[in-house]
Amino acid sequence: MESLDILESDGKDRSAINELRGEAHFIRAIRLYHLSQLFCRPYASGTDNDGPGLPLRESSDLNATSFRVTVEQTYQYILENLSKAISFLPKKSASITRPGLDAAYALQAKVYLSMQNYEKALTAAEQSLEIHPDLLDYNELDPSPSIPFTLNNKELIYYAHNVSAGRLITQALANVDTLLYDLFEEDDLRKKLFFEPKKNGYMAFKGQYSANQRNLFAGLATDEVYLIKAECEARLGKTNECLSTLNTLLEKRWEKGKFQGIQSDSSERLLSMVLSERRKQLMFRGIRWGDLRRLNQETRFETVIRRRFPNIGEEYLLPPRDLRYTFLIPMKVIEFSGMEQNPR
Repeated sequence: MESLDILESDGKDRSAINELRGEAHFIRAIRLYHLSQLFCRPYASGTDNDGPGLPLRESSDLNATSFRVTVEQTYQYILENLSKAISFLPKKSASITRPGLDAAYALQAKVYLSMQNYEKALTAAEQSLEIHPDLLDYNELDPSPSIPFTLNNKELIYYAHNVSAGRLITQALANVDTLLYDLFEEDDLRKKLFFEPKKNGYMAFKGQYSANQRNLFAGLATDEVYLIKAECEARLGKTNECLSTLNTLLEKRWEKGKFQGIQSDSSERLLSMVLSERRKQLMFRGIRWGDLRRLNQETRFETVIRRRFPNIGEEYLLPPRDLRYTFLIPMKVIEFSGMEQNPR
């Protein structure tokens, strides 16, 4: 930001500088959002959220002291940066590696969803889809390649990938949970497009939108925005709207002529279906962790994570609302800054 101020004072092209300013605010917001899902306690609607949040820095001075603000202040800062990004960004960027308004609204919808502010999340999702409503028709894709998706995927709003996770969760190393695989019905095209069998009897995931085996997609895409919209509609009792949104997405995911459409007059049942579709459609994107953090606050959606290792006779449990849903800040950072560590 400091460099942009210097350029502006030198009389450089104001429109180009403003677009860069919007991109800078967006990138700051999305990076802080990702960090908040790891190093902050989950946002709890209806509380003060006065626990330790992130250390926020606006200066590039390496000697400046870092200190942690509250969880509430962290989220408000993310939203402030998104608001500034929206005031500067073009409607749609020429490149998927640079954000436009469609990306800013999509990220805003994600942030509000994690804050359980469903009215504002719905508004932001609708604003994003108004600019970028495109969905792939999975009937038009060939499931035979090792990765069926390409970078000209029209669902991509903003491209980013997770390098470190991609090196650990490769098709060779990672086995898809059999319970997750069994959620997909036979006529669901994702069963062929997302998975391929391995020699050990398990399934490997191949459905990453990054079009690269080593890099898992971690950006923004319209399928996620449709599911945010559907969840908010279900939670707000907008049953007909939710049905329309969910069916619009799923019609493009099932074999042509086999999808009968979802019908329900129960917003509670629809909500469960939407959450199931989030788990299926958005797998391996780093989204499930944030979903568990927020959904575990509702007794009806609590999940106990179990990992068994028969060879060593060990079982590891992660109960709902466990302190381990918030990562420890690296000790070197604590020692250097003196900031507060997350509890254990």
